[in-house]
Amino acid sequence: MTVLKERVRELRPAYLPVDPVSRTTYQPGELAQCDLWFPHLDILLGYGQSGRPPVLVMVSGYSRIIAARMLPTRTTGDLIDGHWKLPTGWSEVLRMLVRDNEAGTGRSKVTADFAAFAGLLATRIYLLA
Repeated sequence: MTVLKERVRELRPAYLPVDPVSRTTYQPGELAQCDLWFPHLDILLGYGQSGRPPVLVMVSGYSRIIAARMLPTRTTGDLIDGHWKLPTGWSEVLRMLVRDNEAGTGRSKVTADFAAFAGLLATRIYLLA
C-alpha cells in the first residue's frame, strides 16, 4: 500500500485540471492589446484650449509593458500614426494587434487603410466582438 500511495503522489500533479485563473503566456512580439482611453477631466492643450483627446493605450502580451500616446482625433490616420509610434519604443514588430471595434480601425472588418498599414508591417489585426 505504501508503494501505491507514493506512486499516486508522483503522478497526481500530471492529472490535475488546469487552474482557471492561470496566466496566459505569450512569446515576445506575439501580440499587443490596443484600446482607446478618454480622460475624465479636461486637459490643457495649449493656446487657451482644453479638451479630452483620445489616448491610445497598448499593452504587450509578453512583458505586460504599457505604452500610451495622446492622439489629436480617433480617425484612421491618427490611429495608424499611434500604432506606428507606440511599438517603436519596444524595438520590435508585433505579429498581432488585438483591437475592439473602433470606427477608425473597422467594425467587424478592418478598414482598407488599416489593413494596408497591417500589411506593411506583416502584422495581423484581430478585432474583438
